[in-house]
Amino acid sequence: MNNVNTEFVGYFFEEALELLKTWEDLCGSIGKKTPVEAKDWETLYRVAHNIKGSSKSVGLDSMGEFTRQVEAFVILLRDGKVKLNPDRIALLLEAKKIYVLWIEELKKSYDYEPKNEEYLERLKKSSV
Repeated sequence: MNNVNTEFVGYFFEEALELLKTWEDLCGSIGKKTPVEAKDWETLYRVAHNIKGSSKSVGLDSMGEFTRQVEAFVILLRDGKVKLNPDRIALLLEAKKIYVLWIEELKKSYDYEPKNEEYLERLKKSSV
């Protein structure tokens, strides 16, 4: 169960959905660039970092923890520790879909907890 700050969570939802539009746009374009520009990696990292911090600040700790793992994946890609490929881009785009669904469900009930284990396992396997 989430200990949600109901006064501010609506602002978080709005901000996160805007950030996720940027995320999706960047994921669509980075697969077409070789090499990916540093500013694009930094923007992806910033989006994840902002969602992580903001979600935790409004009491959505499980979303913050999920985002910590997505952020770590972005760092590996940004730093060249794993190579960008279509499967990894698909994982980044899938994260966006997970967030959007999660936010929509949280708007109905703050107790919503998605089943992200399978996604996180694929993310972990793709991180090596």
